[in-house]
Amino acid sequence: MKIKFIFLVFLFCFLSAVVNAQWSSDTYGIKYTAGHVGIGTESSIDRTLLVYNQTLPYFGVKNSLGSFDVGIAYNAGDFTFGTRPGDASIKLHGSNHGLFLNMNDDNNDGLSYIKFTDSYKVIMAIYNNAIVKIDGKLFAKEIEVKTDVWADFVFKPDYKLMPLNELESFIKENNHLPNIPTEAQVKTDGINVAEMNAKLLQKIEELTLYVIEQQKQIDRLKNK
Repeated sequence: MKIKFIFLVFLFCFLSAVVNAQWSSDTYGIKYTAGHVGIGTESSIDRTLLVYNQTLPYFGVKNSLGSFDVGIAYNAGDFTFGTRPGDASIKLHGSNHGLFLNMNDDNNDGLSYIKFTDSYKVIMAIYNNAIVKIDGKLFAKEIEVKTDVWADFVFKPDYKLMPLNELESFIKENNHLPNIPTEAQVKTDGINVAEMNAKLLQKIEELTLYVIEQQKQIDRLKNK
């Protein structure tokens, strides 16, 4: 019994020494020390797994359908690692202090990505396809929409208001205002926020002109 106990203690000590030993392989660039593994580095390893490369460090998982990579990029052209449209990656853009989420497009040019960055006070930027779909509520303190469509043309001297009798006939026949989409169209196609705001402003401006003209008529009647 004593011999077995001594042997087990010796085996335990030996295995502990092996597990806690430091070893490295210069051939493959792998270093192990005190429970930490480093790949491509001879410097101290301060993480459980550290992948190091002076220019473009990254690691990934891959199958026949595509690959998913995580790495640090220095240039915009570094966004694409693979050769297939199905490849995806997450990268830290070192020079711009930005985090990029990249899903390659059909051309695999690396231009389809979402960027989170503190450069120029931009928190998030979406490039290339620029399509964002949210199936639910969007909560925000402020939303700014850029547009080249507005309705100030209503106040130009040559703008012709539809006579009120014609406007009444149009509403009775169509159940909506001129140049405003119908309920069925909105339910089917939705609305463009910038365009719809411009159309609503147009109606407000037209209404303002109607009110001004009616006030002029009232004033003329008062002065008779």
